[in-house]
Amino acid sequence: ELGGSLVPDAEERELRILDGGAPDVDRTERGARAELWFSTTRVATPSTEGAPLVIGISRDITERLESNRRLEAHAQQLERINEELSR
Repeated sequence: ELGGSLVPDAEERELRILDGGAPDVDRTERGARAELWFSTTRVATPSTEGAPLVIGISRDITERLESNRRLEAHAQQLERINEELSR
């Protein structure tokens, strides 16, 4: 079966790869549940019967992205404070 339930357009992406498209490497994708984010790698490889198949792995990066967002917001806040203090 193509596609997983983790990412909505997984089947479409896998078919593109099977059709000779470039592999997905460390692609950031929103999960089927909007609050989840994944880093996904998918590549085509021949099966034991010779027909190509797609091998993929996804890693939940939701917490990492949320931490990065909080860090960026904090950095912007510090920049604003710094600007005010230097006036």
